[in-house]
Amino acid sequence: MRSAALLIFFVSIYCCIGDPYNPPETDPNYRWHACDEIIEKREVNNKPIPSTSGDSQQRHPILLVPGYSGTSLDISRDGTENDSNDECLEYADMGRLWLNWKFLSPLRSSEFVNCFFRLFSLQVSVINGSISYSPQVRGVKVKPSHDVGEGERGGTDAVDELVKVFGGGVGGYMNSLITSLEGRGYTRGVDLFAAPYDWRVSPDFLFESMGYREKMTRLVEDMYKSSGKRVVLISHSMGNLHTLRFLNEMSGEWKDKFIEHYFSIAAPWAGVPNTVKDILSGDLILKGWYAEYVKLFDRDRAQNFGSLVFMNPPLSIWQSTTLVRFQDGSNFTTSQLPYLYELSCTSPSPSIIRKSVEKSIDRLSPPLVETTCMLGYGVNTERYWEYKDAVSTSHGWADIIGCGDGDGTVSIESNAIARYWEREYGEVNGGREVEVREYYGRDHLGMVSDEEVLGDITAKLSIINGRS
Repeated sequence: MRSAALLIFFVSIYCCIGDPYNPPETDPNYRWHACDEIIEKREVNNKPIPSTSGDSQQRHPILLVPGYSGTSLDISRDGTENDSNDECLEYADMGRLWLNWKFLSPLRSSEFVNCFFRLFSLQVSVINGSISYSPQVRGVKVKPSHDVGEGERGGTDAVDELVKVFGGGVGGYMNSLITSLEGRGYTRGVDLFAAPYDWRVSPDFLFESMGYREKMTRLVEDMYKSSGKRVVLISHSMGNLHTLRFLNEMSGEWKDKFIEHYFSIAAPWAGVPNTVKDILSGDLILKGWYAEYVKLFDRDRAQNFGSLVFMNPPLSIWQSTTLVRFQDGSNFTTSQLPYLYELSCTSPSPSIIRKSVEKSIDRLSPPLVETTCMLGYGVNTERYWEYKDAVSTSHGWADIIGCGDGDGTVSIESNAIARYWEREYGEVNGGREVEVREYYGRDHLGMVSDEEVLGDITAKLSIINGRS
């Protein structure tokens, strides 16, 4: 069974010198398979969740942290001097940018599409040795439609209904999760909050320049003060990397006082190999009549989105695994990504950003709080691309694409890291229990709305609330 032979894990728990945290590595000799191959279901050790007599009225407040593209973004003029001749400023007051319903309409004009892409894009610069991001179009500002915990509904609208149509919201992202929690008695803005953010930028800029750490800290402490109970965190996708960084930066005393439990859904603990392809060739944001245009745009956008470069496979886990190959025999591993980007990208930004963030995931360590990791598997997940040459990356998809096990976005290596945390929680997670639950055939985005996943979350919440 191919999926059973996917990885060879070399885990060293102790060595004579150094940190005992040594996450599993990939097998550099693993042979990817065709992306239409069926991945067989394997045995997983999902522990039964004990039933409870009913939900406690004393609920722990919940904070939701969304993933990549999971926060709605609004646009407006920034009040500064700008190039008044820029035709795209006409659209600077349209409100919702991500995701504006006009962009989805087959009746949209080519002028609107061009301006949407420009308004959505970032300009990357290096200031005093640090990466900085600004709008490509001068005179505008783009920010989450709600800030961390903001408003009567606690910021949840920014992660719920991403598409705004005539004042109303459609296109839910965390809608099913929120509805499930509301069915258990939770109320937005009372004991259910969200921490939206600009998901286009790299974590250093988000935490240091945008103040995300301070906003999260203030919200968690306010939630604790108003309820008298510790906070439960629920994060999806890239939001887990930000949540883990946040927890890593907080003291053990702070976490013991304010955090009750951490639900991690579809976390890319081992990065996302597919982000390499996004940067080289683009990806389809949406499917439809305009798919090819969106793909070509997405390549240009991706090359200036620090978040995508940040999620490239980390050095310590992927090491010498080949990700990209040219037909002249050139192979590129994780450590060679900056050079690959210099060869293949139209912008210097990916190489610059990669050099800045390539150790960001490597620096993350277990959260040191009680944790439930929920991950999909059994879905073909891209992990290898072969192109004719460096120039050909700009003209379309790779000639050969190889897949492995995962959830369609996050590769199976992330599941292995979570299992390592579960197995060695006494050493690597400060004795705080880690439980891993795996779901066959669940894709990455679907995990946040899957009935079984949501059922397990609410069942565990009943236990958590009941022990208060």
